[in-house]
Amino acid sequence: MSLFKNVIVFCIDPTWSQDLAQAEEALSAHRFAPCGASQEKSTGWVPPRGQEHGPLIESIQGQWLLEFMIEAKTVPGSVVRRKVEERVAQIEATTGRRPGRKEQKEMKEQVTHELLPMAFSRFVRVMVWIDRTQRRLVINAGNLARADEVVSSLVEQLPGLGVSALHTAIEPASVAFSLDAEGKI
Repeated sequence: MSLFKNVIVFCIDPTWSQDLAQAEEALSAHRFAPCGASQEKSTGWVPPRGQEHGPLIESIQGQWLLEFMIEAKTVPGSVVRRKVEERVAQIEATTGRRPGRKEQKEMKEQVTHELLPMAFSRFVRVMVWIDRTQRRLVINAGNLARADEVVSSLVEQLPGLGVSALHTAIEPASVAFSLDAEGKI
């Protein structure tokens, strides 16, 4: 089983020198907590091995593994539109006037807030590998926006951590390779 299917790599600033205990303590203040009834999104750190109260950083020979959890609740737009249209029709029927854009926008926000407790949650787990010896931060994310969210959280929570994009001489997507019978390069 591969933990990393999509990788986005960053370089860690050489001045960052936080040790494992300091990093663990800093991330502990930002453990993942599930969304509340009216909360649309929640993020935080979870133990990479899945143990309920395990360490947030798994250290193996100086290599750190972390896992970032994202929970997002969304109410389908079609449901919100239908409920707003029902309320607009009800106001027209009782008062004889059609609500303006501002009032409809407020209705939309109110309907979304009312339906949020019934919305299904979508969970995303993002593995993070910190290679302290090579000064690399590797994020298992299929898009840069998700990687940026994780990097922002790390930079915010680990004092002194600075990262920059990894630049290569050849674009990785343009390099051709072939696999042998065992699936190795």
